[in-house]
Formats: sequence, structure tokens, C-alpha cells
Amino acid sequence: MASLLQSPLFLLGSVWTLPNTVLGLTAWLLLFPLGARCRLVRGVFEIEGRPIRLLLKSCFGGAMGVTFGQTVLSWSEATHRVARDHERIHVRQYLVWGPLFLPAYGLASLWVWLRGGNPYYDNPFERQAYAVACILPLSESEEDNP
Repeated sequence: MASLLQSPLFLLGSVWTLPNTVLGLTAWLLLFPLGARCRLVRGVFEIEGRPIRLLLKSCFGGAMGVTFGQTVLSWSEATHRVARDHERIHVRQYLVWGPLFLPAYGLASLWVWLRGGNPYYDNPFERQAYAVACILPLSESEEDNP
């Protein structure tokens, strides 16, 4: 894994998606005073805590996690473990699409919705992430300990 993190393509992708990564880190900086925590795990900033959980519940339909570039916001360490493989697929998608990822994701959701599909589950970016890494639900005790 260390060699992947040091590869020229990974470094180029990191620069390409930097605006998205900054968006995720900005969320952490704004919520840090309220208890949000951040750690670096295999080249990805994992951000968690009660304020992140509240943000995801209020702005992202209760999602367990959301990825911005090389940052993943999730409820807790437990939810990071559960969703890590799925969210890493999104990190790879960001490394390829860079600043075009968010508009592409939004347009894909719109296209799916206009054709009668579910804008989240039928979005090709999500279908790829779920195909590679299925997310299993947490037990109630894990869910209640953000």
C-alpha cells in the first residue's frame, strides 16, 4: 500500500481532486470545536464525531458516510470500518474525475431520476461502489456510539 501512496498517478490524482479534499477538510475545521475528529488512514482523512453525524443526518438524508476527494465523513470509527471499502471506491472515483466528480455525480443522479430510477441507488457511481463493497448494517449498540 505504501508504494501506491507514493506512486506518481496517486500523487497526480491527489492534486487533481484537491478542491474536493479541501471541502471535506473545511467541514472538519468548522466542526472541530464541536467535537469532530480527524485521522489519516491509508492516505484518506477520516472525519467523525457527533457533529458529523448530525450533519449527515440533516443534510445527507442520514447517510452513514460521504466522501469529498480524499476525505470521508462518517458517524464514528465503527461506521468508518463498516463503510470503508465502499467509500474508498468513491475516493478512487474522485482521483479520476477530480473537480468534475461532484457535477458528474449530480448529473448522473438527475439523469437516473428523469428516467424513473432511484437517484442514489441507481446512480452509476453508487452502483460501482456497492458492487465492489457491500455495506452491512450496524448493530444498535454500534450505531448509538458515534
